Amino acid sequence: MVSRPADFESLLARLKGVAVPFATAEDLILHKLFAGRPRDLEDATTVVHRQREKLDWAYLERWGESFAGIAGRENLPDRLRKLRASL
Repeated sequence: MVSRPADFESLLARLKGVAVPFATAEDLILHKLFAGRPRDLEDATTVVHRQREKLDWAYLERWGESFAGIAGRENLPDRLRKLRASL
């Protein structure tokens, strides 16, 4: 289970001298799959296809299994497997 938002990874980019955190591709995929709306699922598919070999699938699978413990999100690991198989 997710214990706190700080458990997620982020990328820091400097914008006008200020460090700004951005979600990693993996976290964006997880958030999109968690939301589960048709547009979010399309977005997750697009990110997977654009990032392909760059993705940390162990990270995705670990969090997918964790989120599967939340009511209504039991299918998240299956969605991740299908996305990976679509490459």
